[in-house]
Amino acid sequence: MSEETDEELMNRVKAGHLGAMAPLFERYQSPLYNFFMRLTSNAEQSKDLTQSVFLRALKYRNSFNDGYRFRAWIYRLSRNLYYDDYRKNKRRNEYSLEEREEKKALPTCNTDAVQERARQELNDALDQLQSNDKELIIMSKYQGLKYKEIGKIIGASVPAIKSKVFRAMNKLREIYFEKEIAK
Repeated sequence: MSEETDEELMNRVKAGHLGAMAPLFERYQSPLYNFFMRLTSNAEQSKDLTQSVFLRALKYRNSFNDGYRFRAWIYRLSRNLYYDDYRKNKRRNEYSLEEREEKKALPTCNTDAVQERARQELNDALDQLQSNDKELIIMSKYQGLKYKEIGKIIGASVPAIKSKVFRAMNKLREIYFEKEIAK
């Protein structure tokens, strides 16, 4: 017995078999949580947004059409939910400045600590990008979405997405290495 595709499961959900959402939740819960964590840097907010995406998917199940890939559709819902939440609450990060400084204060005596420090510096540089550039990098490099999928999510052509990701990566490099030079 072969496993049902995401699209087949979503079509079952659309037809009223809401239990078919469970395997989709299992498949996408972790990637979407990571997507939100990269955007918000807040675990609790990311959990809430992840759960809300699946509630929204159930609510708007009839908007899913057969010609659309489920992965692109769920990320589009996620992106829209993030922006709705951002506008509603006018927040990017809920944690305090002290908590942010604690995250940066890592020991530097072993390679794990050095790697963690470099990862934190990269995340700090990523946070300095405009939200649309940050989002493109997260979708393409961290979430592994293809340019075609990203194009469907944000409504742009593949060549435009390639160009935007290239420019965003260059901005990220500039910010990251500017910090390194300043040390």
